[in-house]
Amino acid sequence: LTPASIRPTSNTALPPNNPAYFTLRGRLPSAVRARAAALLLLGGTQGLIGWWMVKSGLDHSHVLSIPRTESDLPRVSPYRLVVHLAMAFATFGGLVWTALGVTRGVYEWVPP
Repeated sequence: LTPASIRPTSNTALPPNNPAYFTLRGRLPSAVRARAAALLLLGGTQGLIGWWMVKSGLDHSHVLSIPRTESDLPRVSPYRLVVHLAMAFATFGGLVWTALGVTRGVYEWVPP
């Protein structure tokens, strides 16, 4: 096969592989747009929770109020770590759920 024979013809041209392409042209179903927005919000919240979690490890107070020295290892709050992990699982679950819905044809796609 030559590269010229692999290229799609003008009537079968594929759109660019850019998610913004589909969003800006209104080709995503509203349910997928809503889920994508929710997943984007979950990702941003995950970053904020990660910052909040790490910030707890930079404080030099112990969980049991035992004084620590500057040479002690920083440790994050286990409660904040659990929140961060639960949020990661929720985000991953949402991504998998959305991907399975898209690949199984659950949504009505807007024709080109």
